Amino acid sequence: MILFRTEACRVEPGGFCRARFLAALLKPGHSVQVSENRDRPPRSKPPPDGETPLDTRRLERFAEEGLACVVFDLERFSPEDNRLITWCRENKIATVCFAGPLAIPKPVDYVIDCDPAAPGRYPSGQKGLFGTEFAVLHHRFRHFHMISRRYRTKIDRIIWILGPGIPYRLTRRLVDVLLRYGFKVKIHPATFLKRAHLKGLKRRYPNLRITGKPETLARPLFEADLALLSPGSHLFEAAACGTPAIMLVSNGKEGEIARSFSKHRLGSLSSPGWEKDPGVLVQQIRDFEADSFSEMGRCGKEKVDGRGAYRVRDFIADLHA
Repeated sequence: MILFRTEACRVEPGGFCRARFLAALLKPGHSVQVSENRDRPPRSKPPPDGETPLDTRRLERFAEEGLACVVFDLERFSPEDNRLITWCRENKIATVCFAGPLAIPKPVDYVIDCDPAAPGRYPSGQKGLFGTEFAVLHHRFRHFHMISRRYRTKIDRIIWILGPGIPYRLTRRLVDVLLRYGFKVKIHPATFLKRAHLKGLKRRYPNLRITGKPETLARPLFEADLALLSPGSHLFEAAACGTPAIMLVSNGKEGEIARSFSKHRLGSLSSPGWEKDPGVLVQQIRDFEADSFSEMGRCGKEKVDGRGAYRVRDFIADLHA
C-alpha cells in the first residue's frame, strides 16, 4: 500500500492537488490511500481526542495491510508526521518527500525537488529525484508542450497570475498602467483577490479579461506572449507551454528563488522598484527583444516537458514493488 500525506485545503481554480493526481495515476494495480493534514495552529488547550491529523494507533493496521511507501507533500510537518517518519524508519518503510524551493529537507529516504539548483542543497548521500524534468503538472500541459508555437516580434498579450503578498491597490495600479500602454491583459485571480475587488476591476476596466475558473492554466498560458507570476509552480507550467515569464519578487526569500530560476533561463527577474513604480516593469517588458523572450520560451520547453508526473509515478511504483 502507498500512503500519501497532503494538505487539507481547497484546490484553487486553475490548480490541482499534486498528491491526489499521483494517487489517481497509481491506483490501477496499486493500493493507494490519501491522508489529509488537518492539523491546526498551536493553541493554549490541547485538542480533543480524535482530532489529530494522523492517529499513530492506525500505524499497526497500515503495517498489516502491507504499507510499503509513504509520500509527504506538506508545507508544514505536524508532530504526528514526525512520529510517522520515525516509525517508518524503524520498520524499514520507504519515505518520500516533495521539497519546495529553499525548504529544509526532512530526514526521509528520498527527496523530490524540481528546483534546478536542488542537488547542491542536499548532502552527497541524499537519494531522490532532482531537476525540472520531475515537475508534477496537470496532464494537459503535456499536450500543449507538443504544439509548436511562433513568437510575435512584440509582446501583445500578457497573463498575470496573482500570488500572495500583492495588495489590491498595487494590482489595480499595475493593471491600469499595462492597459494604458496598449497591452491585452488577462489576470488569474485564483483565491488572492476578493470578489468585491474583482467586480471593481471589471467595472473600472472593461477591456480587462479574467480567466474565470479553468481546470488548468494550460490554454491561457499558451495563448499569452508573456506571463507575470511569482516564482513557484506556475513558472514550470509557463515553461512547459513555452511562454516566457517575468517573476514578480515581493520579499527576500522569493528573490533567492527567482535568482536560482533566472540562472537556468526559466524566467526573468523583475526590475527592482516595480512595486513603487509599475512603469519600471512596463519598460522592462517593452525592452524585451524578440530573440530574447523567444529563446527563453524554447529553453523552458526543453527543461520542462510536462511528463514529470509520470516519471514520479514510475519511481514510486518501483519503491512499492
